[in-house]
Amino acid sequence: ADDPLLWGALPWRCYKDPTKTIRYALGAQELCYPNKPVAAFFRFGQIVPIIRGNGIYQPAIDKSIDLLRTGKWVHIFPEGKINQTDQLIRLKWGVGRILMEYGGPTLAMGGKPMDQIEMPIVIPIYHLGMEDILRLYPDNSSPVFPKLGMPLTIVFGEPIDFTSLMQEYKEGKIQEIEARVKITERVFDAMEELRKATLKLHKEQEDRAKQDRIKKGYWWWIQPVGWGWWSSSDVKLEVTHRDTSVKIEEL
Repeated sequence: ADDPLLWGALPWRCYKDPTKTIRYALGAQELCYPNKPVAAFFRFGQIVPIIRGNGIYQPAIDKSIDLLRTGKWVHIFPEGKINQTDQLIRLKWGVGRILMEYGGPTLAMGGKPMDQIEMPIVIPIYHLGMEDILRLYPDNSSPVFPKLGMPLTIVFGEPIDFTSLMQEYKEGKIQEIEARVKITERVFDAMEELRKATLKLHKEQEDRAKQDRIKKGYWWWIQPVGWGWWSSSDVKLEVTHRDTSVKIEEL
């Protein structure tokens, strides 16, 4: 449920030009491409097949770099597996390789300095509640129908700055593997801060849902079309990439 519900939170105007504002995402090949009919469905959904456990040097990562270079939006689940807890697990190194290869070789190898490179904008996203809506069981099975009326919290963080780290790599102050590790650690730190904020917001959501069930009954979540999903008026998100600008304000 995570992928459709995440982007269902975006306003309808984001879908006017799908080639620019709809994400490409990395999806497990064994789940998304098991046969031709299912593969066609996920291909139209802009899912790039990745072989889990095959490392960072594989066609899916190469494809992600090419997509970014043409101005596309690539979404990655950095944990590399379904995590149904509220704790982060070790992140994969794919993001590190994507950023480093996008930025090009070191200065000693003829690469450009960072002030001449337009790097991708990396925005962390953390969500809680998906595991209650459609839980995956230990045998990789799941319910046919999702649970309705469950609280769901999605938080978009500030862009992560890798400029200084990439400059150190460009100048040869740190080697390739160390740079990948540090990029991954920086992503983890940003996600951890976002996790703490999301936990607090999600707890508030759950408390409001409990009160609404008491006051309005079990079907409290059914509302007329146009009802606001967010109770806070100061939540803002701005995503900008080259000539594409989307701003969500006062949700």
